[in-house]
Amino acid sequence: MKEEKEAEDRKAAFFKSIETSSDLNNNLQELVDFIEEHTGSTGVYIGKLVSQKKPIEDDAGDNDHIDEEAPKVIQYTHATKSHQFMVDRVLTPEMGVVSHSCFAEQEGEEEPVEEEDADAPPKPKNDDILTTFKHIYVPEVVRDSRMWFKRVPRLGSFMAVPLVYLSCLSDEALEAAIVDF
Repeated sequence: MKEEKEAEDRKAAFFKSIETSSDLNNNLQELVDFIEEHTGSTGVYIGKLVSQKKPIEDDAGDNDHIDEEAPKVIQYTHATKSHQFMVDRVLTPEMGVVSHSCFAEQEGEEEPVEEEDADAPPKPKNDDILTTFKHIYVPEVVRDSRMWFKRVPRLGSFMAVPLVYLSCLSDEALEAAIVDF
């Protein structure tokens, strides 16, 4: 009973920190820990889709280190304590076919808007996370040939969910702010 109350208190504190956050990037480690605790996952990590880096000369410009021609990679930024070795690791499209396909679905794709029929009865609202959020779920990782393992595979499942949230911390936002100024 006491453990349940403590778990509920941690849950409430997490959601309160999200609501009051001025920058959601500051809450990503809390999110990783929250997901691990409330799903029973053995490992949770967050990665960011970034451009690959290339060697530069001493007199290079600001963005000369970015390889725009190479495919983007996932760079892990946050992980649970048991998977801290994942932080700063990079997953290429060849290695992480499943993880990269999660991001591929997001690029340039918009949900089709259905026109409502005035005579049709209202559709029941489906709040199931598996039907309301884009995700990729692999129920048994050792049986899926698309999965990549650095070491010996471990039994279990895998889920990738693209986190999409508004942020002004991007080159595009900075450029728009300069134009507006």
